[in-house]
Amino acid sequence: MASYQKRGNRWYFTVSRMVDGKSKPIRKGGFRTKKEAQIAAAEIEAQLSRGLLPHLTPVPIDEYFDKWVRLYKTNISVTTRKHYEYTYKAIKEYFGSKPFTRDYQT
Repeated sequence: MASYQKRGNRWYFTVSRMVDGKSKPIRKGGFRTKKEAQIAAAEIEAQLSRGLLPHLTPVPIDEYFDKWVRLYKTNISVTTRKHYEYTYKAIKEYFGSKPFTRDYQT
């Protein structure tokens, strides 16, 4: 069973699943409408019911952060933008392009 929430102007879903007796939910976001999130969640649930592991590719941490800033931090001051650029540079230096893995990205 999926649940849906809205963050800002985007929707995301959470699909419950158990792996080796532990809860490992699948979360995905960035949908413009709740209906889009419901359709995507239904596809994931259908794959799980057939015993297939959904194919979700890991994203490099630096790329994930950059996309997050571009999507959610549009109306910010020059100083704030500089802070995000500094943070991006620090992430890139420390992590490189290691994949960002979450419970849903296996």
